Amino acid sequence: LAAFVLVISRIYLRVPGPATQSPRLQCTSTVAAVREGRRMKKPETLGDKMWRSGANGSRRSPPHWSTRYRGVLLVSLVPVLLILCVLALVPRRSPLPYDRPLGLKHVQDHDAGFKYAVVFDAGSTGSRVHIFKFKEASNGLELVHDTFQQLKPGLSAYADDPSKAAESLVPLLDTVVRTVPEVLQASTPLSLKATAGLRLLPGDKADKILAAVTTLMHRYKFKMAANAPTIPDHSPQSVPAMLGCTGWGGSTCHSFHVLNAGQDEGAFAWLTLNYLLERLGKGPSATVSAIDLGGGSVQEAFAMTDEEAKAAPKGYLGYGLMAGRSKVMEQVNATQGSHPCFTKGGDTVYKYAGKEFAIKANKSHGQRCMNISTQALGVAAACGAAVEQCTFSGAWRGKARYGAAYYVSSYFWDRAVDSGIITDSSALTWPTTPEMYATKAAESCSKTDLTDLLATHKGLAPDTAPFLCLDLSYCHQLLTAGFKLAGNQPIT
Repeated sequence: LAAFVLVISRIYLRVPGPATQSPRLQCTSTVAAVREGRRMKKPETLGDKMWRSGANGSRRSPPHWSTRYRGVLLVSLVPVLLILCVLALVPRRSPLPYDRPLGLKHVQDHDAGFKYAVVFDAGSTGSRVHIFKFKEASNGLELVHDTFQQLKPGLSAYADDPSKAAESLVPLLDTVVRTVPEVLQASTPLSLKATAGLRLLPGDKADKILAAVTTLMHRYKFKMAANAPTIPDHSPQSVPAMLGCTGWGGSTCHSFHVLNAGQDEGAFAWLTLNYLLERLGKGPSATVSAIDLGGGSVQEAFAMTDEEAKAAPKGYLGYGLMAGRSKVMEQVNATQGSHPCFTKGGDTVYKYAGKEFAIKANKSHGQRCMNISTQALGVAAACGAAVEQCTFSGAWRGKARYGAAYYVSSYFWDRAVDSGIITDSSALTWPTTPEMYATKAAESCSKTDLTDLLATHKGLAPDTAPFLCLDLSYCHQLLTAGFKLAGNQPIT
C-alpha cells in the first residue's frame, strides 16, 4: 500500500520536463501587420505568461490535464486509500469463539420458545427416529410436529459387528442434525430405546452394540441424560463399565436403554397414544387402551388401579409378528408335509433369532392356520389367577376396568393395509373389528396359489405375500384368543 502511494505521488507531483519548442515568432509593429493584411495577435493572458519560458522567446505546449489538476486528484485519492486500508485490515470472520445462528428461521424458532426432543426407536426389524418439536404453552408443552424417518434392518441384524450396528444409525442422525436448529442442539435431549430385537440377543452382544452406539453419539452435541443403558437380567453397570463410567453420573453414560420385559414399552405406547388423543388429565375412565404389535414383542396397556398396578403384567417378548411367525411354523413338523398357512408357490426359508425354517407350501387352509396360531400363543397356560384374567403364555392381565376403547398399531396397521381392511393408506386412523382380520385371513388363505394372491392384492410386497395368510390369522387370534376381545369389539 505504501509503495502504491509513493508511485502515485511520483506520477502526479513530478516536475514537467521541457516541451517541444514552437517556431520563433518575428516581432512586427501593429501598423506593419495591418499593412500586410494580417490579424492582430490576441494579447497574452496571465495563463499564457505562466507557461512561457526561455530568454530566446520560445514557449512550452499547454500542460496535460493530469498536471493541471494534480492537487485535486491527490486530495480525492486520500479517502479512497483509507477505505482500502480499512478493508484490508478488518478480518473477514469474527474471531470470537462462538457460533452464530445459521439463519433467521433458527432465531425465530429460538425466540418463539420452541423445544425439540429426539427419540430413537431401535426395534427388531428396523431403526426409527422421532424428532418432536414442541411449543411452550401455559399448561406445558404442545406438540407442533413430529419428523419421522426409518430404515431397515434393525441393530440386532448386526449382532456380531457392533461398529456396523452403530454406523447404521448415521443416516437417521443426519436427519436429526438437519432438523434441529444448530443453536438448540446442545440443549435438545436425545435418547435411544431398544426393544425386543436386542433383548433376544444372547450373551453380551446387546451390551456391545449399545456401547458402540454410545461412542457414535459422542460425535454429536445433543444433550444426553446422565443414566446408563440397562440390559434385562444383566448388571445395570455392565455397559457403563465398558465405557469407563464410574457411576450413573459419568460423562459417558447416556440415555440408551433396552426396555425390560415390555412393561416400559407398553407404558410409553399408552402414554403417547393418550397424549395425542388429549385424554390425559381427565381421569382413568377417559383414557383408551393400547395394543402395539411389534416385530419381536407385543404389548397391551390400559389404566389400572393402584393396587392392580403393584403386580405389573408380564411382557409378551417373543410374540411380535416376526417372532410369532417362527412359533407358528414350529407347530408343523417338516415330516407332516406342507404348512397350512402357506399357499402353493409360497415355498420359503424363514430366518429369525438364529433359527431357520424351510417351508413347503402346497395348499393353505384358513381354519387350520387359525388353530395352529392359537396353539403357538399358548392360551391354555395358567397364570395363577382366574382364567378371565389370563391372556396367553401364562401371563396375568388383570381386568381392564378402564379404557374400553382399543387402539391397535404397528403391524396391525400394516397388515390391515395389505389385506384391504384399510382402503386409504394415507389415513391416520381407521375403525374396524377383530372379525375383519378373520375375514381377510379366510380370503387370502383360500387363494389357489401365490400368483392368484398377488393378482388380487396389487400393492402387496412380494416378500410379504407368502406370509399374508399366516399374519392375518395370527393377528385375529392374538386379539381374540390372546387378549380376549370379542370379534365384534370396535377397535381403531
